[in-house]
Amino acid sequence: MEVGFKGNPNIGSVVLNQFNQSEDFQKFASSFSQGDKIFIISSIFGGTGASGFPLLLKNIRSAGAQLNNHALLKEAPIGAISVLPYFGVKQDEDSDIEKSSFISKTKAALRYYEHGVNNSVNIMYYIGDQNNKDYDNNEGSVAQKNDAHFIELASALAVLNFANTPKEYFENSEDSQKRMVKEFGIDKDSNSILFNDLNDITKDYLFSPLTQYYLFHLYTKKKLKDNLDMNFAANLDLNSSFLSGDFYGKLRLFNDFYWEWLVQMNKNERGFSPFKMEENTQEIFDVVTGVDLKNGVFLGKKNYERYTSFLNKTSKSINGASNIENKFLENFYLATNQLVNKN
Repeated sequence: MEVGFKGNPNIGSVVLNQFNQSEDFQKFASSFSQGDKIFIISSIFGGTGASGFPLLLKNIRSAGAQLNNHALLKEAPIGAISVLPYFGVKQDEDSDIEKSSFISKTKAALRYYEHGVNNSVNIMYYIGDQNNKDYDNNEGSVAQKNDAHFIELASALAVLNFANTPKEYFENSEDSQKRMVKEFGIDKDSNSILFNDLNDITKDYLFSPLTQYYLFHLYTKKKLKDNLDMNFAANLDLNSSFLSGDFYGKLRLFNDFYWEWLVQMNKNERGFSPFKMEENTQEIFDVVTGVDLKNGVFLGKKNYERYTSFLNKTSKSINGASNIENKFLENFYLATNQLVNKN
């Protein structure tokens, strides 16, 4: 289990068929409640995911009386996403993984899923990409460190789509019309995906939150330390002690990881490049690629000066009873939200 099943679903099937006897599965069943949904995430072009998904599904749908909440498990709404090939691995004679087998393994798994899986899942999601990059050939565990990819972000949207599906859809689930298969697509074949390449629903999910957090990262990294004399800092009780505290230290670490995540998606194949990845830019409102600024929005102020003025304004409406961490995050959320909408 340290490196998976090295692209061999048959080996995985033997091992994972005993999963329903494991302590993990017992705990999962014990914690299950009325109204809970299940979402299963797996890849389909190797061994661990391709074999693990149908066996996990079988164990849930055929839960025995020895399991707590077995009746709830058997009737639970289940969604799943199977990730088809979207990257390759370099040839390595010392590795059991060969990218030449990815497509054939995917086709075999899909044929099985069509009859042995899809009828047990309420909503099945598929995603993949023929445009892919070869990574170093590592069999798994900590050595496998692929860069972040847009496919993974789009796959995460399947979780939201499933979670937001009205409960009425899952009623009378024995009806074949209640089984649905969904795929993800973009509007054009491009090596670099922009916000405008996404359909309106996906763009609405991603545009404002990602852009707001982009602006949040820039300000906290480049300007906050030098702007503790501004009105918003006084209104929020921000000072140098806050910046040296544990909360802010962990936040800055998280924000740097956010930036690294964007950089990795940007340079991957297929890339997701919605932003100009320049931390030192002063043109912070002209960073969304392919999206023009609204005319006349600056009103004599631009860039970080305008950003600070919004922080000053929104800080006046922050609930004074909140702790400093909540006030800090809420103020930046409100300010960046207004900046994105107005600019």
